[in-house]
Amino acid sequence: LELCRGRVLVNLDKADRYFDELIPILDNTGTTRQVILKGTLSPKKIANFLDKHEDILYMSKFKFLESKGAAEIKAMYPIDNRVRLVEVKFQDINHPAVSLESLEKLKQMNIRVWVNTLARSHSAGFTDKKALTSPGEIWGALIDRGFSAIQTDEPEALIEYLKKRRLHSEIPVGVLKK
Repeated sequence: LELCRGRVLVNLDKADRYFDELIPILDNTGTTRQVILKGTLSPKKIANFLDKHEDILYMSKFKFLESKGAAEIKAMYPIDNRVRLVEVKFQDINHPAVSLESLEKLKQMNIRVWVNTLARSHSAGFTDKKALTSPGEIWGALIDRGFSAIQTDEPEALIEYLKKRRLHSEIPVGVLKK
């Protein structure tokens, strides 16, 4: 974390079982606002955790396989209003959960929607491998749909694509707003 401080946003997947050990490390390294702790805590546990650690960036994970869609996400899984990121996994880009309207509703709730393009199973085949040859068809389609955070193993290529579309800005790491 000391090497990453001020340079990159760190994503700690499945971190919820290690919170007690992680929080002091984040505090001691001064990286609390540039580390995302990701997990599947219940709404009550999220609220209790955020009551104690208000500066932590917590991201809930959702799988939309047979649900009513992200527009009804609060009814399906109430999100604490302090959660600013959700990761959405989907098997079909035409699923109601990842419709333009559903993702717009999450945006109106001030929630960023994270998509993982590392593996086919996370995002209906919208992968880094395909994006390297067709960035508009992969990253562009996801951005146009309303995804606002892309997890990639190809950051240079994604940044180049974002710059071409005039969507890239230099945001200092560690300045993420709640």
